[in-house]
Amino acid sequence: MDTLYSTTRGLVETIREVMHDKDFPVDSIFTNEWRQYQKQKLIRLYGVFGSKSEPTVMLRKPLFEMENTKFKILEKDSITRGGHVIRKLWGTTQTLSRRIFELAPKQRFAVGTETVTVQEFEGRLDDVDDLSISSRDVGYYVLRTSSLGWINCDRFINGRTIRIKYKLKIKNAEGTSVNMVFKSLSSVLPSRFKNNVYDFQTVGANEDITLVAVKRKNGRLYYDAVDTKTEVNPKIDFDFKEVTIEELKKELEQLNDTFN
Repeated sequence: MDTLYSTTRGLVETIREVMHDKDFPVDSIFTNEWRQYQKQKLIRLYGVFGSKSEPTVMLRKPLFEMENTKFKILEKDSITRGGHVIRKLWGTTQTLSRRIFELAPKQRFAVGTETVTVQEFEGRLDDVDDLSISSRDVGYYVLRTSSLGWINCDRFINGRTIRIKYKLKIKNAEGTSVNMVFKSLSSVLPSRFKNNVYDFQTVGANEDITLVAVKRKNGRLYYDAVDTKTEVNPKIDFDFKEVTIEELKKELEQLNDTFN
């Protein structure tokens, strides 16, 4: 376990102020998710605790549309035209400034049937003779450690947009991992590979997306990304180039920057 220290207002207390619930259940998983939401600018805090002006928070629309979301629109919330929520923090008259600490588990990633830490994962990845890490493992790892969020295909089922089945075939797949990044959401939709087809199931039609392809072959990494739109029977050709894990991370950081 990692111990995280802070000399400012506790994150748990801040979350409960935002959620307007002093007993809101907060565990290390939710705090990690919260930090990701902040990185993705889905949660934006304004004002300073203890100041004369009341701190407020903007909660962006995707937070309320996620599957099994813990975010709910409250009676006194203000709603923008874009469907985002503006909320005054609850109980802001209490000024807390004490040293706090919380325990958070070290992030672990799958390698076949094992789970390993970041250091162990990248150590194995650097070893060209270690073939235990698959393309899928690498694809999941680099996208999970980026600032991009993750969505489920159910996100589109109840939407008002035209929906299509998005299935993709590529030449010489060789175990390639292919994920779809939605530019409008800065979020990733993984595919299911079966019968030589990458199946993204139901998505909105004519969405601006980037298809991110990662391949690990003979202990070496290969990458390509293609900008396109969601359409029936897509024709995509990837032009893979060899990369290091650091170069791959940098490519994804640049990709994320284009969406912000």
